[in-house]
Amino acid sequence: MKNKGEKVFDVLINGKKALAGFDILQEAGGPDKAIEKTFQDVAPDAQGQITLRFISSV
Repeated sequence: MKNKGEKVFDVLINGKKALAGFDILQEAGGPDKAIEKTFQDVAPDAQGQITLRFISSV
């Protein structure tokens, strides 16, 4: 994965879409670069779990 648009996905937190059409390379400005995202109002479910799902669109 080296080019923008090669890996685009949605991010769901506890079943709720937190990011849509997220292009990590575009966001980071290139490969091998870290980024940080903060999400508000995220709470564990009844079992104390936070579930992340990544659904690829490209």
